[in-house]
Amino acid sequence: MLIKTKKIFNRFFNLPRKIKIFIAISLDFGSCVISIWGAYFLRLGDFVPLSERGLDSLLISLIILLPIFSFFGLYKVILRHSGLFALLIVSRAIFIYTIFFSTLITFIGIYRIPRTIGLIQPLILLLLTCAWRIALRSLARRLYKKDYSKI
Repeated sequence: MLIKTKKIFNRFFNLPRKIKIFIAISLDFGSCVISIWGAYFLRLGDFVPLSERGLDSLLISLIILLPIFSFFGLYKVILRHSGLFALLIVSRAIFIYTIFFSTLITFIGIYRIPRTIGLIQPLILLLLTCAWRIALRSLARRLYKKDYSKI
C-alpha cells in the first residue's frame, strides 16, 4: 500500500508545473462547491441541488475566489511551502475573500440567496482549503520523511 501511494505521489510530483497548478485550482474550486453546498445545508437544514438554489452564489464565489488566490500567490508553489506560513497566507486570502463575498451576499443582498450564506460559506471554505493542503503536505512528509523540502 505504501509503495503504491509513493508511486502515485512520484507521478504527481513529476508532473509539469501547469498541471499541478490546474489540480490545485480544481481542488480549490471543488472546495468552493462543497462549501456552498454545506452552507446551504446548514442554513436550510436540507440538501438542495445547487442547480436549484445555489448556482448564483457558486458563480459569485468562483469569480471572487480565483483572482484573490492568484494575487496571494497560492498557485506559484503548490506543496513546497505548505506549512504554517502557507496556511497563514491561505487564511489572509480567505479573509479578503470573506470581505468581498460577505459584502455582496450578506450586506447588499442578492435575490434568492439567503444572507447567512455570506457568513457560513467562507468559514467552511477556510476549513476545506486548509484541510486539503495539510493532508497533502502531511502525506508527502510521511512518505518522504527527510526529503519533503524538495517537493
